[in-house]
Amino acid sequence: MNLRPPSMSPHPGGSSLEVLEGQWQALHAAAEAVLALTGAGPETPTAQLRQFPAAVSALAGGRRRLVEEGLADLVAIMEPGLAALLSVHERGGAAVAPAQALWQEFVSARALLMAVAIDQPADHAE
Repeated sequence: MNLRPPSMSPHPGGSSLEVLEGQWQALHAAAEAVLALTGAGPETPTAQLRQFPAAVSALAGGRRRLVEEGLADLVAIMEPGLAALLSVHERGGAAVAPAQALWQEFVSARALLMAVAIDQPADHAE
């Protein structure tokens, strides 16, 4: 397996939605690499996963800042985590257990972000 970590940095010059979409896609490319290191098959994207950038773009105020900061935190976890896993893997080390742990952290953090961005009750929208 020859995996390379994708860049998860936002691309300057795009609209807010384009930046979010690019970051979300890069984050999921990294997550798919982590998932591959666990030995599992690829994740099937859901409609909610595809809606996330647009949902975040539609948010305002504190809720939007919370989601954007959470997304930045998730990127900050995934970038070095994936780099470390790839280093272990390329040296022939056992990467399955730490990859599983990173995958679970990613899924949990992503679920929280999606709950804030998408699952909000209409009467509590900002």
